[in-house]
Amino acid sequence: MNKRSFLLLGIIIVFAATLNVAAAPNEDEALVDFVESIQPILKRSCYSCHSAEKQEGGLRLDHRNSAMLGGDSGPIVVKQRPADSLMLQLIAGLDEDRGRMPPEGEGTPLTKQQIDLFRRWIQQGANWPETADVVQSSSHWSFQPIQLPEL
Repeated sequence: MNKRSFLLLGIIIVFAATLNVAAAPNEDEALVDFVESIQPILKRSCYSCHSAEKQEGGLRLDHRNSAMLGGDSGPIVVKQRPADSLMLQLIAGLDEDRGRMPPEGEGTPLTKQQIDLFRRWIQQGANWPETADVVQSSSHWSFQPIQLPEL
């Protein structure tokens, strides 16, 4: 391992420790409610690039099944393993090659408290109720009901 890689690894470890990314679950921590705590952050910071209208990197975050499948880079959430979850790595800025999400000019970076909410949510199993999926009101043909001809 060269000096630069060793230094980078040290910085990532220190940063992850300050965010408590890999922390074990704490029984005293309140359960994170997806609809109350996670979805509003996704709406404000992520939907402009990752929703029904636009899926940068093949990722859609307004629909549970699509989000859990992930995008071009594969799954972004590894339930109960926040340190292994690409979503947390990207919003915390731990992946030097990909940078921090949302990218500069596309939204406001998440605060330490918001990142911790995501860490806790993933650690607790990333519960995302089907009823929380965003219903799109698009006029695009693919969102219209199928009309069968009368016989």
